[in-house]
Amino acid sequence: GLRRGARRGAVLSVRADASYYEQIDGKKYDRGVLDACRKAVKGVGDGRISKEDAVAIMEEVLDGGGRGKSAVTDIEMDTIQYALDNFKWTDAAKEWFEAKLTEQNW
Repeated sequence: GLRRGARRGAVLSVRADASYYEQIDGKKYDRGVLDACRKAVKGVGDGRISKEDAVAIMEEVLDGGGRGKSAVTDIEMDTIQYALDNFKWTDAAKEWFEAKLTEQNW
C-alpha cells in the first residue's frame, strides 16, 4: 500500500512540474508567463502587448511560484527573452518592460 501511494505521489509531482513549464523546440519555458502574453495579444486591441499587459506579465514573472521577487530562474529569463522576441509589443510596453528588467538587475 505505501509503495503504491508513494509512487503515485511522485507521478503527480512530475505532472505538476510538466504543467508549470511549456516546451518549445525542446527548450523549457514558464507556461504562466507565456499564457499571460498569449492572453494579452488575443481578442482585444491590435494584437500587441500594451504597457498595461506588460505590467501583468511582469507580475507573472515576479510571482515565480512563491520563490520571492528577487529569484528569477534561468527558465524565466529564457521565457522573458522568448516573449520579447516572439510577441508584438507596443514601444511603450517594451520600453517599460526592459526598464523594469534593468531595474531588477536581470
